[in-house]
Amino acid sequence: PLIWWAGIPAFIYRIWRSIRYADGKAMFLGYAYLVQLAPWVLVTRCTFAYHYFPSVPFVVLMIVYIMTILDKKEDGHWRRWIYAYMGVAVFVFVLFYPVLSGASVEGNMVRDGLKWLPDWTLYL
Repeated sequence: PLIWWAGIPAFIYRIWRSIRYADGKAMFLGYAYLVQLAPWVLVTRCTFAYHYFPSVPFVVLMIVYIMTILDKKEDGHWRRWIYAYMGVAVFVFVLFYPVLSGASVEGNMVRDGLKWLPDWTLYL
């Protein structure tokens, strides 16, 4: 969830950077992301999270690209936020790994610990 949620502001910042600075790397990342996502936008039947998975590497690349830009700023105060984000992202990955991998876990862990939003459907 942390990768997907951080991807939204990263995508918006990437758009601004593409327009403001004509940044070719930012334009490429946006193009690659949209090429993977676009075929599923017009699908009228039910789509699932796995349809979005080919776009996720480009979301990660956008986040990393924005992090490198922020890290190059002279004051250096962004570095601690970058490390904190990466640490929390790894922790959340480990937390969700049983659901991602299909490992057998206790139902209470999924219902009480991983279902952060009421409309999430997590299968045991």
